[in-house]
Amino acid sequence: MQTSATYRDWVFRYVIRGRRSRNFYYYLLIAGFCRLIDLAVLYALTDWAGLFYLLSAILSFVLVQSLSYYLNKRFTFRNRSRQIAKQLAVFMLVNAIGFGVSLGLLVLLVEVFGWWYILARIVGMVIAINSNYFMHKRYTFAVSD
Repeated sequence: MQTSATYRDWVFRYVIRGRRSRNFYYYLLIAGFCRLIDLAVLYALTDWAGLFYLLSAILSFVLVQSLSYYLNKRFTFRNRSRQIAKQLAVFMLVNAIGFGVSLGLLVLLVEVFGWWYILARIVGMVIAINSNYFMHKRYTFAVSD
């Protein structure tokens, strides 16, 4: 019993109450919100507008990036830097790398394994979210005035 109580105390102290973890939870919340918009646009462009799913994925990704940048700058990282152009460029680069991995996985899962494109996109998003957070924390929003 001592081990589980110790573990529970550690989780509460370092995961739930820690400032770094709070930022990660904000990031997950914002990323989840933006990804829902991304998926809605992807679905609309593919099923309603009749675009090829890869083109739809690229367009939906590009459309959501400015919202994602603003929300993460303002709420997740609480960054007040005025180097917006530089930050936005780094933000887009980091997300483009994650999106490239996600897109490759999308093609693999849909074309090779026959998955539904929405499910394949969700898997790619989940994989990209973790690495993107740490890259944004270290490079995008670590820029000082």
